[in-house]
Amino acid sequence: MFKKSLIAVASLLAAVGTAQACSTLVIGKAVSETGNIIVAHNEDNGGRLFNMQHYVPPAKHKKGEMLKFEKFAAEIPQVEETLGFYWTQTFVPDGASFADGFFNDAGVVVATNWCGEIFDADRMEVKDGGIGYGIRRLVAERAHSAREAVDIATKLLAEFGYFHDGRTYTFADANEAWQLAIHQGNSWVARKIHDNEVVYIPNNFMMDKVDLNDKETWRIEPKQVERAVKDGRHDAKNPIFNWRKVVAQESVRHERWNANRNVLAWKFLTGVEYNDPEKFPYSAVIDRKLGVKDAMALLRLHEDYIGQDQELYHSKSEGMCRTTSHDSIVYNLTA
Repeated sequence: MFKKSLIAVASLLAAVGTAQACSTLVIGKAVSETGNIIVAHNEDNGGRLFNMQHYVPPAKHKKGEMLKFEKFAAEIPQVEETLGFYWTQTFVPDGASFADGFFNDAGVVVATNWCGEIFDADRMEVKDGGIGYGIRRLVAERAHSAREAVDIATKLLAEFGYFHDGRTYTFADANEAWQLAIHQGNSWVARKIHDNEVVYIPNNFMMDKVDLNDKETWRIEPKQVERAVKDGRHDAKNPIFNWRKVVAQESVRHERWNANRNVLAWKFLTGVEYNDPEKFPYSAVIDRKLGVKDAMALLRLHEDYIGQDQELYHSKSEGMCRTTSHDSIVYNLTA
């Protein structure tokens, strides 16, 4: 599974800089040159760090064993048996709860993008400190499919709540790809990516046209719809719920470090240059097939003119490829 599905990975020592620069691309199997789902991800983080790769073998655990990830987070009951997994780990002096990626023995990929500047961050409660890093690690240890990954994550959210501000998780296997967008607390939406689609996201929530009647494609925590109606952010008569507009501030979509990547990515994927951040697509159906080399090329994209920085970084790039890109990986998910 590892040799066939893991196409390329590059890791480096990163310098201090912004961590708001992760990129994730998902190519559905009907538009993939390989006939397989392709997932590509750039992990960007500031600070001086090392990126390590490990393989953690499957394990059996004692009954009653508890897990605690961050010092202040909730304790989580461990299951009796866990899957083995490939682990790309980010080492920084004060910890990096939201940077690691995983690929487990069942062929499930876990990649994430920070999505912040949310509304209601002070209003949402969590239990016993909530859960953060634990979601990705427990999914890697337990999920046999992307769909099961969503089930595991949303059950954890319902019990403990998410203590971080916001994030979009990408879960994929050889058959399906899903994305789970989480707003702090127990507030989330999940979408199955169709086989004929491509999806690109930077560091802001991108899901917009949530069809509340389409239960096959969409899953949503229902109370957030009630809250949005109460707050005047959604019309109760409208079956289409604009997730990204309801949960996060417009400013984060307009920031250059997000908008520039969206412009570059969608022009590369569709040939169309979108310049209005409120019109950036979340997904698209395209008339050509994309392969592993295309995924690699997208992760390397930057502006035509980068500009010079006289300090440490030597570059002012705000494309996908920049000085904080310390881990790049492409998966061709074979059965």
